[in-house]
Amino acid sequence: MICERESSFAIMTYDGGCMSVIHSSLFHVVRRFPQHKDAIHRCFKEKDDFHVICDDYARCSEALKKWNRSSLGEAPDRRKEYADLLLDLEMEIIEILNEDRSIRGFR
Repeated sequence: MICERESSFAIMTYDGGCMSVIHSSLFHVVRRFPQHKDAIHRCFKEKDDFHVICDDYARCSEALKKWNRSSLGEAPDRRKEYADLLLDLEMEIIEILNEDRSIRGFR
């Protein structure tokens, strides 16, 4: 059974409580930026465009892992392509997190 909770998915436990389960795309972003965990969850909950960026980041991260294990001739080009894309997505994430901080009055 699934119950709804804040910015992550949750699963109903045997005693009727909720156990939080982090959304897979959030997992990748929080793992990369653990010091911004709260802001990441907040932005994921409040901003639809941040959902898309997190989903793209997770897919890109998984694709890069795949190409890092690959011995195909095209692997070096794909690794560079996905590494560059991952860096671009990280910069977008940082920009959104910085915007979130400035809106909330943090410095």
